[in-house]
Amino acid sequence: MCYDPQAGSDLNILCLNCCGIKSRVNYPEFKDIIDNHEIVCLVETKTDDIDVINLPGYEFKMKNRKKVTKTRSGGITVGYKEHLKTMIEIIDTECKYVMWFQVNGKAFNLDKPVVFGVVYIPPEYTRYSSDEAVNEIEQEFLRFSNISNYICLLGDFNARTGCDDDFVIINEDEHGDNNLSDFIENPINALEALSIPTKRESMDKGKNRYGNMLLNFCKGNGVFILNGRLGRDQNIGRFTCRNASVVDYCISTPELLKTFKDFEVLDSSKLLSDVHNPLSITFFCDKNLAIAHAENVDYFSKKNTFTKIKRWNSEKIKDFQNNIDVEKIAELEYKLTNTDLTVVNKNIINSLIDDLCNIFVKSGKTTFGTYTVKQTKKRGDFGNKNKPWFDEECKFARQNYRKLKRRFKSKNHSKNHSDMLNAEKAYKNILDSKFRNFRKDLSDKIQNLRGKNPKEYWKILNQNKRKKQPDIDIGKLHDFFKNLNAAPEDEKNVQLPEINPMQCEQMNEHINSPFSKDEILQIIEM
Repeated sequence: MCYDPQAGSDLNILCLNCCGIKSRVNYPEFKDIIDNHEIVCLVETKTDDIDVINLPGYEFKMKNRKKVTKTRSGGITVGYKEHLKTMIEIIDTECKYVMWFQVNGKAFNLDKPVVFGVVYIPPEYTRYSSDEAVNEIEQEFLRFSNISNYICLLGDFNARTGCDDDFVIINEDEHGDNNLSDFIENPINALEALSIPTKRESMDKGKNRYGNMLLNFCKGNGVFILNGRLGRDQNIGRFTCRNASVVDYCISTPELLKTFKDFEVLDSSKLLSDVHNPLSITFFCDKNLAIAHAENVDYFSKKNTFTKIKRWNSEKIKDFQNNIDVEKIAELEYKLTNTDLTVVNKNIINSLIDDLCNIFVKSGKTTFGTYTVKQTKKRGDFGNKNKPWFDEECKFARQNYRKLKRRFKSKNHSKNHSDMLNAEKAYKNILDSKFRNFRKDLSDKIQNLRGKNPKEYWKILNQNKRKKQPDIDIGKLHDFFKNLNAAPEDEKNVQLPEINPMQCEQMNEHINSPFSKDEILQIIEM
């Protein structure tokens, strides 16, 4: 690969057909796999415009079916960690089978943005299937190709492609006489340059109609399927659905291949999806960008740390005074003396204050020392991980499931696999039952409190609301109130008639005259 993993960091993206997200967010295992990825692409979320996905630390954008029905289906959702919101832009398009977003190219050391398309194509021969789905996606793909040549498609295509080639073999010998080979760019060269196999492997040997369409799409646009080619899935092509077929893919343009670090098909679990395996894609990422977006905190690293000065010690006051940089004080004094007071603005004042603070901070570090603190999730922002309904029975079922899961990984045979699946099913049933009972009890409690104890009623309704200060720059607040209190400008130069002073005196004299006795009695009688 062209990137040095030691010099940069990783950007992890999860892609999963979750078969409905509403119940999944209650499972600790679902939250854990989300937390391990910076960007999350979920399809068949079965959400509509009245739904809200709330996972602490993430922002979610949804592309739902336009029609709200009792039986929900489809739906695409993109989630990303909150500190990435300045780097990610959601792109609205007409095609209902794909949701596009772009990531700032600087994150990948690229000169253009990286465009991602999250795809969900309903299975063929269903009421929602469409033979034009791939064509509609292709039209938008071509439009984005004019903006950037770094494009990645990922999601559930419901297409079985077997092991067939997804590229056109260009025989240079056939074009040798007319020198056409000098003008034809062979995309396979990109694979060979990065030591990626040209022949992909797949455990699924079957094909369907959608699979042929997807292969034609890849051949026509010079893009490659990464399943069975890259990372931990190289030369494997692991099943992604029902342990029987490959329908979930990651597809990339040749120019973007150099940024991929790993591709893996994770283990399936009923807690994550009814029938699909998650896809985990890792990109090499520019670590300096993370530092620029968060002061001294590497958000892409799992070891988020920052430096703090040790606690003040009164016994070291003399040392603190002696460690103050006298030269910096002299420089600051010179700036203050030579500052023109007629042109002073807030930027100059802020600069001088920053210089003064830096002098004290530097002395504090030298005198008292520093220590490293790991960045952790604040309790006030994220709350308890375990919900009130997650009781001892849930914990015991989870421990049993995880124990059998570890046993199956260490000794992979049929009985251990069967025991693990049974424990997973029992664990999931207990979670669903506990959550349903909790919701029912809470609903009954709210109904009773509404009339009997309004204070407690509103306390329950408002307990999940977070009191968060708006992130508004102090400079913007200053400018806003400054403009608010400024005298209005007459932009249209409207000429108002002059006021006659004699008329004003007469009007004021009439208004300010005292009430007469007759006027007061008249009001009383009314």
